[in-house]
Amino acid sequence: MTLKAGAHPGPSVTANYVFERKFVCTRDANHEAFFVFRIEARKLSKIGQSPSAADLCEEDLTSFRKVLDKAHYAELSRAGGW
Repeated sequence: MTLKAGAHPGPSVTANYVFERKFVCTRDANHEAFFVFRIEARKLSKIGQSPSAADLCEEDLTSFRKVLDKAHYAELSRAGGW
């Protein structure tokens, strides 16, 4: 098996395995996201992340604040997980 620099073969795809990956924004190195995955029965599942999906979308929802009344905006925010 030939690997690129910094790569590793990882676990056998038949083994159960949990691993984390960190991603860094190319525009701002202070912006980081972490994702946790599990391989089980040859299936890959995302089992966690930080920041949450709701946190990542929070800024997008602020544009609706102008057109929704307070009660509807609160309901939309709860639907997003805030």
